Amino acid sequence: MLTKKEIAYIKKLQTSSRFRKAEKKFVAETPKVISSLLHSNVKIERIYATETWKESFLHNSKIPVKVVSEKDLKRISSLTTPNQVLAIAQIPEVPLPKQLPDNWYIYLDSVRDPGNMGTIIRLCHWFNIPYLFGSPDCVDVYNPKVVQASMGSIGFVKFFPLPILELHKTYPDFSIFCTSTRGNPINELKLPAKGIIIAGNESHGISREALRICHSLISIPRFSDNIDSLNVAVATAITLSYIKLCRSQ
Repeated sequence: MLTKKEIAYIKKLQTSSRFRKAEKKFVAETPKVISSLLHSNVKIERIYATETWKESFLHNSKIPVKVVSEKDLKRISSLTTPNQVLAIAQIPEVPLPKQLPDNWYIYLDSVRDPGNMGTIIRLCHWFNIPYLFGSPDCVDVYNPKVVQASMGSIGFVKFFPLPILELHKTYPDFSIFCTSTRGNPINELKLPAKGIIIAGNESHGISREALRICHSLISIPRFSDNIDSLNVAVATAITLSYIKLCRSQ
């Protein structure tokens, strides 16, 4: 049975970004997300699960598992339909890299939608991009909705909040490209071996600060006249896919 103290603690981790940062912990849910985190470097401290999930769990694990009823799981879940398991995990402490391996990276300029953030984290995992950068006003990557949308990829991709004007100062040898409907079609550009793509806010696009450090504006070719833009996560997926395919040939 869950105690009132446990319920209050879990709820506060789910709802307060400040509390998550102070405690250096976050909450994750569902078997798929937990399974992914268990295979990452994230340290899971405690698991709350139904008997059904526990029976399928690795019994040699040293992680404490508290069996709870579906009713109790619903009391601590942030999901509309709770799904078998919830975990409390440590937020990894990784210093900002002084140098980056040659690769393509993403910088998110005021991206505030949890679904978009989580999807982009998963994209970085898919394309083997271990670091993701963004402005300090981006949505908290350990927000439960972000963790869920990432499907556990948050355990494999480290997000670094960095003021945009510091980006080029920190990594001066990387070319910076801003996504924009006014940009040059990406398929017409000769792309370097490494670079940083800036993806803008869902409503306002690229900020003036981003444009100041941008070497080139790039766009995804459009084949219809009656649409003005793409979702930031979709645009990021198309851009990364094209770049990665071009660089692998």
